[in-house]
Order: sequence, then structure tokens, then C-alpha cells
Amino acid sequence: VNSISTHPTPDSGSLLLASQPGGGFAILHRKFEKYQDNIVPTLVYYPPRITNTRNLDARTWIVGNVRGGVLPPEDHVTAQSKSPDDATNSIVGVCMADGTVLLMNPASEDEAERVLWCIQLHFRGELFGLSKVNLTRGHTDELCVCAWDGTTYVFNHRKQILRFPMGQSCQAFLAGWYAVEPGRNEPVFVYATCEHSLLIYHNLNVDHLVEPCLSHELSNDTSIASSLRALHIDLPMSTTLWTPSSNSGISMLEFMHFVEQKHNLNFGGDYHKFYTWSIEQLNQFWLDFFFHAFVRHSVPPTRAIDTTAKMSSIPKWFPDCRLNYAENILSGGKPSDIALLAFCEGRDHVIKLTFGELQRQVILCARSLQHIGVKPGDRVAGLFPNCVEAVICYLATSYIGAIWSSAPPDFGVKGIVQRFSMVQPTVLFAVTRTVYRGKTFDQTPKVIELIHALEPQLKHVILVPFLELFDIITNDVNVDKYPACPDAAVSSIHLISDECFLRMRTDADVRLCEYLTSIPHSCTLQQFLKLGQVGDSDDSEIGPIQLPFSHPMVIMFSSGTTGPPKCIVHSGGGTLIKHMCEHKLHSDIRPGDRLLYLTNVGWMMWNWLVSVLALGCSAVLYEGCPFDSRLWAMIDYLGVTALGTSAKWLAVLEDRGLKPGQTYALKQLRTIFSTGSPLAPRSFDFVYRDVKSDLMLGSISGGTDMIGCCVGCCPILPIHRGQIQCRCLGMAVESWDEDGQPHWDQNGELIIAKPFPSMPVGFWHDDSGSKYQAAYFARFGDVWAHGDFIELHSDTLGLTISGRSDATLNPSGIRFGSAEIYNLIESLPAISDSLCVAQSNRSRTDERVLLFVKPADIAGGDTALSKELEYQIRNVIRSQLSPRFLPAIIQSVPEIPYTVNGKKVELAVRRLLEGQPAHKAFAKESLADPTVVDLYAHIAELIGQFD
Repeated sequence: VNSISTHPTPDSGSLLLASQPGGGFAILHRKFEKYQDNIVPTLVYYPPRITNTRNLDARTWIVGNVRGGVLPPEDHVTAQSKSPDDATNSIVGVCMADGTVLLMNPASEDEAERVLWCIQLHFRGELFGLSKVNLTRGHTDELCVCAWDGTTYVFNHRKQILRFPMGQSCQAFLAGWYAVEPGRNEPVFVYATCEHSLLIYHNLNVDHLVEPCLSHELSNDTSIASSLRALHIDLPMSTTLWTPSSNSGISMLEFMHFVEQKHNLNFGGDYHKFYTWSIEQLNQFWLDFFFHAFVRHSVPPTRAIDTTAKMSSIPKWFPDCRLNYAENILSGGKPSDIALLAFCEGRDHVIKLTFGELQRQVILCARSLQHIGVKPGDRVAGLFPNCVEAVICYLATSYIGAIWSSAPPDFGVKGIVQRFSMVQPTVLFAVTRTVYRGKTFDQTPKVIELIHALEPQLKHVILVPFLELFDIITNDVNVDKYPACPDAAVSSIHLISDECFLRMRTDADVRLCEYLTSIPHSCTLQQFLKLGQVGDSDDSEIGPIQLPFSHPMVIMFSSGTTGPPKCIVHSGGGTLIKHMCEHKLHSDIRPGDRLLYLTNVGWMMWNWLVSVLALGCSAVLYEGCPFDSRLWAMIDYLGVTALGTSAKWLAVLEDRGLKPGQTYALKQLRTIFSTGSPLAPRSFDFVYRDVKSDLMLGSISGGTDMIGCCVGCCPILPIHRGQIQCRCLGMAVESWDEDGQPHWDQNGELIIAKPFPSMPVGFWHDDSGSKYQAAYFARFGDVWAHGDFIELHSDTLGLTISGRSDATLNPSGIRFGSAEIYNLIESLPAISDSLCVAQSNRSRTDERVLLFVKPADIAGGDTALSKELEYQIRNVIRSQLSPRFLPAIIQSVPEIPYTVNGKKVELAVRRLLEGQPAHKAFAKESLADPTVVDLYAHIAELIGQFD
């Protein structure tokens, strides 16, 4: 025995821990049990436990009651948080003389669970004197250990390390608290040197530790780095990838200063203090932002929210305010400023529309809608690609208080019918032709089938030119040519002005007349807009209808991958103020910026894109294949300042070996947004290595349910590899365990504990509210359960999302997210893609993990998984995650299924493998390629629940 320590137990008892050679320890447990109405002490002895270490004879030191780091920093402790001294919150540190350091849970009977992590320190001599101390003054203890040459190592539960070379050989060491000055204890290091002196080091001012990064050290050695790259080995970057410049986050800092001045506060430029205030003073925060952002209104609000109302009661926001969403969007820029820039796959032409012309077109369309009898509350549907006319019709619908709903033409007809039939529109806008991957698609059969399904409620069908417009520009019109982009695929760019656009649209509209006889209730767009022409550009005859803040504006649909889509109703006011907060403060979007988001009109990011107009930013609309060879050339040529996309898109770019930063200048590109699924750490590396090093990579997350984000980026915070920067202002995001307790540094349910403005005002056809309550409040009562798996990090105050909690893997009671597996194995050169799902046993008392992998090199259609690759996968999971995460079965597949929005299809595959028929397991219309999912239904050896 080299050392003895004590450790508390949850039953208010304690363990006596005695170290044993080779990293083992023996336990004496003092229990107090009730026997015949008396409390009787008993002593339980557990034999020594020996860990799997390489040196079974190495001397061992042990220290118990180490606070394990599940608490937030001091400014973020909530009333429900566990006490720092809670026995369930402490762990045990073990150190061996050979440099092995372990963090352990001594109460666990399972060795895989007992060893939380193990690291190996590189040093000279032996280690000794393992101690604990709260060096960083947080809610976690650090462990300290010393080598004979005086080098001292300090490390925490996240494997972050500080090395202190004391400079003298020593024979004993202790870290702890000591009153060097009268009346004040402080952390100290105490050394007994080999020269028989006792040294006390104090005033140890350490606010954080650093994460050791071998790849960072190798990258600094140019000869090693170049040699590794010659072997096609790319080095991941250091933990901190980007830090704000002095020009970053001006709007965030201005609003912070505005609040400080108004309420006599001082945040000191600290975002996290500002965030805490925004949650504690929820009503004041949103009221202040409303006026600071100059939201246009006809009746000003006196309050934002009744903070005493239950969240599950769906309290009304800004109850006495009246405004119009479209009015705020159209007034964002000067009439001559560019509002929209639109281009299409396969065409070298860009349509640009100014704010002035956009406003005229919206008012004209709004007049026409009113002329055919559309009134507030009526539904208007759009079957649109991502084009100028979609924005015009969307804003015109909002302008008169009607309710908008849209779907992209690439949805299957069944999926479109399923969505639109639930909202029963009276008006349908639809395009007739689209393009994707170089192929032209005739949409008229789909439109005709849709019309028949929506009768008799559907009264009017307006056919809108899209591809016809670009074809006329390409073939029939001479326009000025602009300098070529730096790409051979783009010979020249044709910019189409307001006047030219209107003339071309008129010519294109003629081509639609041939469809009128075959499509019921139809007219062309130009015929429809003539209904709204009441005089010579008399825009004042119709003004935007002023509506309550919570008036319904848009119906969004959930993905519907595993069941009927939810019809989620969002308000104009909630959508507006949430988007403005995210754009202005979190995304650092400024007047004159240009945002291009790779999205379709069925994804909430399209609505998010349109809302940037309220800040005077141009919305760049692209329709077509996101992997078109000319896309980056257009991004560069148009001076796009912010690019939005999905995590999957970035991963595919890297897999294809594309390096846009080497081909294009991208001088204006300041931000890249990623959403749709968790962004893998390797994608962070790809962006900063192969796209641009000095931009803000905003990994953002929220969803259709809130038509916005709950966590995302912040221009005044650094970016850490693999992490989302922050929780959004005014969004009370927490991570809860299964018992409904908040915690940090552990995966848990993403909870929003207080109301937010973009909560749905309801579900369509859910008068009782039962579907709404079941969707968000059934799990934990009066807090919003978002359905994601989240971990909040106490060191960076950032976070990671590991996927959907309804697809959480839970073998033998060990819960973890699939993204943890994806981030690890998809970094292997031999793996192109993967899918990780759970499968329940027959009694539904346990489940196993199934891992499907797509090899990077599939030659001749052979997808067999080699034993070597399976061993490599298992080894990397075991060593870098945990043996608890090992899948029961690893199987090679030719493809991985995705939704049309780029999300992996986990639940549908799980249902297929558990024996559900395909028509119940998933909806084909929501999938990018339904045939891929069908592959999993024919894996006979895995179908059905296991024993």
C-alpha cells in the first residue's frame, strides 16, 4: 500500500481506499444498516481490483472524492443543479509510478464502466504524490502528480493538462490548500527537495488548462508535417480554430452596451454573462431587442411575455403589439439596394432584384390575391424551386395576413398531396419545369394530380415560369457580359436587371399558355398579376395589414420520415423577431451582406434566408444540384459574405477532395453556416484547412419546430473544434438526465426551460392541443423537450449535439448518441459513410447496436467487410470512445440512406430491422432515394428482434 484515501457514498457513508500495485485498490465500506430498530454498523471488504495495465508491479497512488465536473461554471449554477459535494458527483484518481493515470468510478462492478479514462504521461523517472486541488477555482477538482525531477502535471476530468517544471529534484510532493497569508487559504504546491528543503509555491493563478494536441505539435514541425501529407495523412487542427477580430460582433456588442446603459449593468463584454441575464430577465431582454432592432409596428408592445405563465400553456408573446412580417422584410434596404440575386444550375445568368422592385412585385401580387377573394387566415400554397417568384408570393401572402405553405417540386407527389391536403389551400402557385443534375423535369403531371387531390377547396392555380425564364434569357436575349469567374466551367456572367427581368418574365409567361387547357382552374402568372393592376404604379392603395404578433403566418411540415408530417403553425411576429435576433446578433449579418443558403422551400432555412432582407442583406437564391461545378465560382464572383449549407454537404466536399480555397479568392466570404445534422470535427478541419482560415464557421441547430435556432454561433466567442459555440440569447437551453435533473459535461436531453417567441402557435387541426402537448411537453412536464441529445461543456461553455434523442443508442442502459460513432469512424480513410442504429430484443428489455459502413473503395460492387477493417473499427471505438460503445454487429452496405434535407435515416432503418413493414416504417416522399432504405429491408439475418 502506497497511499490511502477516503471516498463518500450516496448513502452518506464512506469508502476507505487502499492502493495496490499495478493500479489496483482495495475497498473497505463502512455501512450503517437497520436491524431490529437499531442502526448497526457493518464493514464490507472488497478484494483488490487489478486494472489491465502493462506494469502490474508499479507502485500506485490513489485519491478519492475528486469532484468530477458535472457542474457548470459558477455563473451558471441553477437551483436544480447538484451540490459540488454530492457523492454521486465525485470520482477517484489513480496514478502509477510508470506514468499511467486513471480516472475511476470505484462503485462500479463492471470494469469497462469503472475506468472512465486512462492516459499515459511521458516523463523521466517515477511519478508520486497524487493529490487533488481546485486550482482553477471552478466546480471541478484537478489532479496533481510530480516526477522526481520536480516536473509537476496538473490535469482535469477532460484530459486537459498543465505542466509545471519546478526545476529541482524532489522526494515528496503534495498539492492542497494552505494559508500562506493570514486569513486566506489558497491552492499551493509543496515540495520536499533532495537537498532537504521544503518549498511552498503559492499565488498559482491558473484560469484554465489546455488540451494536449499531438497533431498541433507535429504541424509546427514543417518537415514532419510535409512527410505525413506525402503519405496522404492530414493532421487535424488545434482545439481553438478561430478567434474573433476587433471587427467581429459589432451588433452584438452594441446591443450589449444598449442594455448596460439602460439598466445600469456591466457585462464586461462577456457573452455568457449577457446570456444569463437574457434568461433571468426574459421579458426585458426581448422587449429591449424589439426596440433596439427597430421592428416596424403600428401598435407598440408594452411587454414581451408574462413570465409567470406556464410554458406548456403556450403564452402569447407581445400580446398588445400589431405588425406585419412582410412590411419589415421589404423595408430592410433602400429602394436601389439589391434584395435578391438568383441563379440556376446550368445557366450563367444571375437575376437581381432591388428592394424597390421587390416591393412593387409583392404589392402587385398581394392586390391580385385580394382580388380573387383571399383574406386573412386563408391558406396559399406554393410548389416552388428556390426562386425569385417564391419569395414574392410568400411575402405577398404575409402582406395580406393569409397563411403560406410551400413544398419543393422534387418531393414525390404523394408527399406533396399529404402535406397540402392537410392545410386545404384555396390558391396554388406552381412551376411547370425544373432542372437537377443537368436533367429537365416536367412538373405538370404532378401539378395536375395535386389539383385533383385538393379539390374542391382549391379554387385558383397560378402557373409560374421558372426554367422557361432562364431558357429565354439563354437563347433569345442579348445581355451585357461580365468578366469571367476564375473557373473554366464559367465563361461569363450575365446580370439581369429589374427591367430586363420583368420583360423576360413576360416573354416566358407566354410559353405557359399551352398548359392552360390541361390544368384545371389555371392561369399564368402574368394573367394573374393583371388583376392587381389598379393604376399607374399606385402602391399606396393597399398597405400591409397590421396583425397581432401571434397571428399565423406560415405552416411548416416536419420531415415525416417515420409517420405523417406534423403541421406546425408559426406566427409572423415570432418568426420575425427570432430571425432578426439570430441574424443581427449571432450571425453578425450586416446591411449590404449577401447570404447564400443551399436550401429548398420546404426547409425552414429557406424562411430563415428570406428574413435576412429585414437587415438590408441580399438573399442569394440558388436552384439546382448543390455539387454543380460552377457553384463556388458563383459564390466567389457574387461576393457572397455568408454561405449556409448542411453538415452532409461539407463532408461530401471533403470526400471528393475539393479544396475551394486553393481555386478561388473568396475575399468576401466571412461566415459559413452548417445545420441539419451534427457537424463532425473533421469537417471543422476541412473548412479551416481547405476553404478559408479566417472565417466564422457557425454550426447552428434548432429546427422546424421553432423555425429558428436554440444553439448556434457567436461572433465574439472563439470556435472550438467539434463544438457549437453557445446557447442562443433568450433560449433557456439545458441538458437533463433521465430523472429530469440538469447536468454538465454529460450527454442528456436538450431542454428549453422557458418560453421563446418562435414557439408554434399551434398545430393545424389540433384544436384540443393534445398533439402539441404530446410533441414537446409529455416527457418532462412544463419544459420543452426538443428531442436532441446534447452535452454542455463547462470548460469552453460550448456544446455538442449527438443526434436525435429518439434515436439514442441504449445498450445495457448505456446511453449515447450516434454522432459520437460517426465523428470517429468516418474519419478513417477506409470508411466513406456510416449508419448506426439500435435494435430491441424480443422482450424489449435491452437492445444492441448495429453499425452499417460504406467502404470508401467499393470495387466491382463488392461491399464485403474485411476482417482487418472490422478490427480497425472496433479498435478505434474501444480505444477512443469506450468498450461500452462497441456495436454488436458491423456490416458493410453499398449506400447510406438520407432524407431530402441531408439527414441520416436512423429511425426508419431501425423500424425495418425490427420487423415493421416498409409502408409503416417510413414515408418514401421524405427520402432522397427510397431505394437505399429498401436495401436494409432485405438483410434477412438481421430482420426481427433478437433474443
